[in-house]
Amino acid sequence: MKNVVTRTRKALAVVTLAAAGTLGAGAAHAGGNVYWSIGINAPLDSYGSSIGTVISNGPVYRPAPVYVQPAPVIYAPPPVYMVPRPVYMPPPVVVVRPRPVYVAQPAPVYVAPGHYHRHWKKKHKHWDDD
Repeated sequence: MKNVVTRTRKALAVVTLAAAGTLGAGAAHAGGNVYWSIGINAPLDSYGSSIGTVISNGPVYRPAPVYVQPAPVIYAPPPVYMVPRPVYMPPPVVVVRPRPVYVAQPAPVYVAPGHYHRHWKKKHKHWDDD
């Protein structure tokens, strides 16, 4: 059994070296026009959509650059603010007058001659005019 494993390993090594030699010799005799590429595709979901990429050493073809003149930029003129002329109005004149003071003059009292004294009568508890 050990003999079979050793033979298989040797055969695999010989095939690998032969393939490497063949590929290396072919690239050496091809000149400068040989390019290689690797394509990879991977499914994204069960509906059949996929994503792919290609890796290569070949030249990259790009479209020629396109010059597009930018659209003109139009700015509105700045708004003009005018300060209104000052209007002077004097404040209204407020006149505050003090309250009028009324002094009531006592009414004149006329007393008959001889009847200007009053006396308190304790017995009757009232004033007695003379």
